[in-house]
Amino acid sequence: MIWPFTKKNEIEARVVGRVDVSKLNSYFVESETINKADFSGATFDSFTSVGSRFLNCSFENVIFKSICFGAGTVDSTYENCSFNRATINATAPGNARFINCTFENVDIKIIIALNIEMINCRFSGIIRKGFFNGEVPLSDDRQYLNRQTNIFEGNDFSECKLVDFEFRTNIDLSKQVLPEGWENGT
Repeated sequence: MIWPFTKKNEIEARVVGRVDVSKLNSYFVESETINKADFSGATFDSFTSVGSRFLNCSFENVIFKSICFGAGTVDSTYENCSFNRATINATAPGNARFINCTFENVDIKIIIALNIEMINCRFSGIIRKGFFNGEVPLSDDRQYLNRQTNIFEGNDFSECKLVDFEFRTNIDLSKQVLPEGWENGT
């Protein structure tokens, strides 16, 4: 399904099959700074940020059916944001940096995080499937993001159940607080 975005927060829609895309709850933002926004309780069929900054925002009790935290060739940044009690499906979370964010009592169904940076974030709840990468895997991504590695430090996963989940490609686990049993990366 393709959603042709026009200007900020405007969507042109048409009926495709049995789904009326005009009724989908989608959010698109590009090159904006969003400060103290309250998205609490929303359900997003699609949430996409391109090169935007979210400061002190609440995403509590939000259901993200599909989210791209950072689309395009620059990072989106989330600083001091709360994702507490959120449900997250992020098969393509994109390029994003999270600083001092909370993910308490979350249900992360899947997160395939190739180019995500996490700094001083706190997690509890469950991450069912996925991984965080320490290295930016693709040379094109390295070039436009202007980095070889993703910053990943000071995060607290001690109260988070990690099911089919990995910390990959040189994430320094000694710089994280891990759940019991993960001390040696097991």
